[in-house]
Amino acid sequence: MIVLLSRKITDPLPPDPTRPFDTTGAVLSAVGLVLIVTGILAADNNLWLMLILILAGVLVLALFFISVRAKERAGKEPLLSTSLFHNRTSNLGLVIQNTQWVLLLGSSFVVSAYLQVVRGYDAIQTGVIFTAATVGLLASSLAAERLAKRYAQRTLILVASFSRSLALVCCSS
Repeated sequence: MIVLLSRKITDPLPPDPTRPFDTTGAVLSAVGLVLIVTGILAADNNLWLMLILILAGVLVLALFFISVRAKERAGKEPLLSTSLFHNRTSNLGLVIQNTQWVLLLGSSFVVSAYLQVVRGYDAIQTGVIFTAATVGLLASSLAAERLAKRYAQRTLILVASFSRSLALVCCSS
């Protein structure tokens, strides 16, 4: 469904085939993030391994940002432009969006762990319970533009927050 709907979206900037891809930046950012996530996953088994992996991930991400700055100074195009972070409105939007995703994914993880560990559901039963939330997200995403034109942003946020809270209460009871 998303693939079909995305075909109608026009890219504001057509891709430039002569522009080189920042392979070094892509590899450094991917390796840094993988090391940090692996370190977090190792927390149950070995705290020293966790610290080493997270520190290595932070160092690799620092190398990534150093390479980005070096490419910008040399006039080349990096994987991520640091000028993106000069806009305060953009920064606020990115912080809010990431906070929402952390809360959404964190609560989904906690509810699914509760259903599987405390309630004894298997992965399929837990997935079926989350199907309603997935369908709700898809439906609200499809209707978002029309709803934004019709209702105030504050109203939409309050209704969405109430709906999410109600869904979490219903899942846990």
